[in-house]
Amino acid sequence: MTATQYARLARAEARKLFTTRSIPAIFAAAIALTLVSVLLQAAVAGQQGTPRLGTDDGTYRLLKFGVVPVLVMLVTGILAAGGEFRHRTIIPVLLATPRRSRVFAVKVLVAAAAGLVPITGRTTLRRDIA
Repeated sequence: MTATQYARLARAEARKLFTTRSIPAIFAAAIALTLVSVLLQAAVAGQQGTPRLGTDDGTYRLLKFGVVPVLVMLVTGILAAGGEFRHRTIIPVLLATPRRSRVFAVKVLVAAAAGLVPITGRTTLRRDIA
């Protein structure tokens, strides 16, 4: 299989993944939850015994909501794999590319790249705060 064929397969996988309404909704919800959590933690920092901003404890409290991007990656992988069987799109994919290992490898790479979107946002946020 050539690099062009891998690129076509990856483009098709990404299109399948992002044409559903659930993936953009999950990403938006994850980003919104993370931002709301950080803003609320920052608003109450230094009040009623909570650590002030700029301290190690204060920074930790701001960034402890990091489980959301991990859950988004998990849901993205589940939707990528489960959607194929539910909508019966796996049959044309395997007819076009009969080697399952190649299909699986491309599917994992596309889902991992899609799952990096919330993690990249979290890392950027961490750099801005710290």
